[in-house]
Amino acid sequence: MLNIADLVAGYNRSARGFQELLPYMCLWDEQTVATLDQGMLALYEYDGLDAEGRSEAETSLAVNAFEQAFSGFGSGSTVWSYVDRRKTDAYPRGHFSDNVARFIDQTWQDKVTSTQYENKYSLAVHQRANVGTMALFDTVDLLVKEEGLGLTAAFGKAIKTQLSLKARRSVDERKMQAAKTALEDKLLSLESGMRNLGLRRLGEERLMAELYNRVSPASPSRTAYPVPTIPSFLSNMLCSDSLRRTPDALVFTNEKEKYVGVVSLKGFSGNAETVVSQLDWLTTIEGEITVAHCFRFIDRDVAQKTIEDIERYNISKSVPFFHRMYTTFAKTEPTKFNEGRLAMALDAKAALVDLYQANRAFGHHNLTVLCFGDTYEEMKRVRQQVVENLKFSRFNGHVERMHQLTAFTQTLPGQWGASVRWNFVSFGNAADIAPIRTLTKGPEKCVHFEKEIKREFPALTSIPTTAGTPAFIDLWERGVGHLKVIGPTRAGKSTATNFLLSQFRKYEPCRTIVIDKNYSCRIATLLQDGVHVDLNQSAKNGTRMAPLSLLGHERHHGFLVNWVIELIESGRNGVMCSPAEIDRITQSIRGLAELGRKHWRLHYLATSLGPDLGAYLGRWIAGGADGNWFDNEPEEVEIGRHICFECQDLFGNKVVAGLAMSYLFYLIEGLLDDSPTIVSIEETWFFLDNEKFAKKIDDFLRTLGKRNGSLWIVTQTMKEIQECSIKTSIMSNIPNTIYLPDQNIMNSSELYIEAAGLLPEEIQRIAEATDKKHYYLKTPSISRMLDLELPEEIVVCISAGSRARHTFDKHYATREANAGWKQSYFEEMIG
Repeated sequence: MLNIADLVAGYNRSARGFQELLPYMCLWDEQTVATLDQGMLALYEYDGLDAEGRSEAETSLAVNAFEQAFSGFGSGSTVWSYVDRRKTDAYPRGHFSDNVARFIDQTWQDKVTSTQYENKYSLAVHQRANVGTMALFDTVDLLVKEEGLGLTAAFGKAIKTQLSLKARRSVDERKMQAAKTALEDKLLSLESGMRNLGLRRLGEERLMAELYNRVSPASPSRTAYPVPTIPSFLSNMLCSDSLRRTPDALVFTNEKEKYVGVVSLKGFSGNAETVVSQLDWLTTIEGEITVAHCFRFIDRDVAQKTIEDIERYNISKSVPFFHRMYTTFAKTEPTKFNEGRLAMALDAKAALVDLYQANRAFGHHNLTVLCFGDTYEEMKRVRQQVVENLKFSRFNGHVERMHQLTAFTQTLPGQWGASVRWNFVSFGNAADIAPIRTLTKGPEKCVHFEKEIKREFPALTSIPTTAGTPAFIDLWERGVGHLKVIGPTRAGKSTATNFLLSQFRKYEPCRTIVIDKNYSCRIATLLQDGVHVDLNQSAKNGTRMAPLSLLGHERHHGFLVNWVIELIESGRNGVMCSPAEIDRITQSIRGLAELGRKHWRLHYLATSLGPDLGAYLGRWIAGGADGNWFDNEPEEVEIGRHICFECQDLFGNKVVAGLAMSYLFYLIEGLLDDSPTIVSIEETWFFLDNEKFAKKIDDFLRTLGKRNGSLWIVTQTMKEIQECSIKTSIMSNIPNTIYLPDQNIMNSSELYIEAAGLLPEEIQRIAEATDKKHYYLKTPSISRMLDLELPEEIVVCISAGSRARHTFDKHYATREANAGWKQSYFEEMIG
């Protein structure tokens, strides 16, 4: 018969409390945890060294500084360093008044937040009190120094404290305070050495939350955990999950189940030398993991003895047993050797040199990777990635089964003795593979606009890096959002620019003004209810420029006088207008303004100027060679908050382009109203090649920022910038750059290194990147290889391809009769 009592009793005998694995006793002070072994524990978080935009030399210096920060550590000191890679839905959410812009943003948000991860970096330092014989002598030392006892009396009382709990209480607190003092002494050098890595000590609620998240992986992650108001046993307080073991996974359960697979570093394969950043690939795994390094320091004399023992052991093992027996009896020298053992003996000898000449610390290192999944299958997929990638490094990874619980426990800060897998190495080796290189997500807000306009401004956008982490982009870190986009044709310049302009719409009320070529921005502008002004003469329904339509406002007269002077001088072979001629032009402008609107045309102005000056306008009035450009019915250009000027035909005639651009730039300046504004110029090479317009771009670079405006320029190569007259201004006043994939960039690598300050490693990345997918961004604070692989739903909204243009034209023509023309276009393109 089933006996319920026996079942319950059997379960109670086999089940143990998870809290028994935890080493935490109580908070000693607001920043320190006392552990059950009379030790002290401190926790930190840090930013690390940015992995992008750093040379190998800079990285090596940072690794050396990290190693030296622990130079004073010895026996009793244990350090854990962590990378916690977790899914994140972080995204710079904003309000979009336009439906298409809102759709683009929501589609992008859904894509990136479903697959992105954030890497967080932290550190724990534990200083334990001595144990065994050394603990006895520590007690004697305390009694002699603090109670003034003689050596014999102190020794007797110390033995008594080991046998009596009551007597022990009198010295335990002082021993723990001594451990706290020893810890703080070491932390001083640690904090000094890691200052450049953004080290921050955790305290109170943040400290409690860090421990809670480590021991309760199935519970929702917390950024703060309440500090107990009365003395509490932390091991009981922090443990929220139940835990059960399966043959190859640990299963934590609270509100949901979390499967944890454990992979340990079992040893080194081949040469045990390490390479800086050798395990950085772990921070790109597609899944949630924790990479936990644990290093137990030992004193120098202990390290020397250990190394010498290793050397002697390998030398003795280098001669096969039977060959050794033969040479012993034959009294000859051995001739057969195990080359592997000899190599290991040489490694040990080199380690002795490092110990003293390089002043390196030694100890026991453990690396454990925890692989998380909401299901067993998900965990197994993540674990398989870790194991497969370890095969390509010189490390032997091992999926823990028998020892998975002890391996997991080893990852808990303060639990220094649980693991069965240790490698005796120098701390220099451990530092090489420690998680120092990081990819921060960048600024979450646009502080400049928040300061200037006094409302909330999120970052412009978030784009995943090739490591799967989010990169928040704020182009206004230095107060101006000027941007240069550099890359060959058909590599995705228009796609990137149109996407960023669409994301800028979250800053409404704002302005975007685009000087376009070949209709690159037409679809994106019109779908998002912007105004498209087609200035091409070949356009069926194009806009005909009529600068004299500005005559109705006296504030424009000064511009019109200068513009007409430019018009006349364009046909005088360098002869400039005299002061008297300028006065006649001024009077004619004023007189024409008093006439009716129908007279505001160039041919009327030519008549007013008389036959001598008016003759120079013959080319520009109706019937003249270029009469269709400016002598048109007075009609002001339709202006909206988001406007795009199509100018391709202008680029075929430099004189026409010069006059037209003078007019357009004047209109643009009139639009600036201190709201966030972007002026984007496609094919900027044309303007850089013209001295007059180069000066205007230079003026924009220096003045737009004062009106919360930004200039974005698009060009194909750095050479186009370096050959223009304002190259110094462009390089010094444009703090942000996007480099597109360019296989030929290696041919101009010296130019990019000297002019743009790129590193050889960055140039290599740009050369190997994929068109229309990868974009290398450099801002004042971050360098990132972005993975801008846009979903098809977004591409059709910002596309400039031939199919998109023809399909768009067909549906745009029906807009008056079909209110749903945008949806019709979208469905046809997607279908």
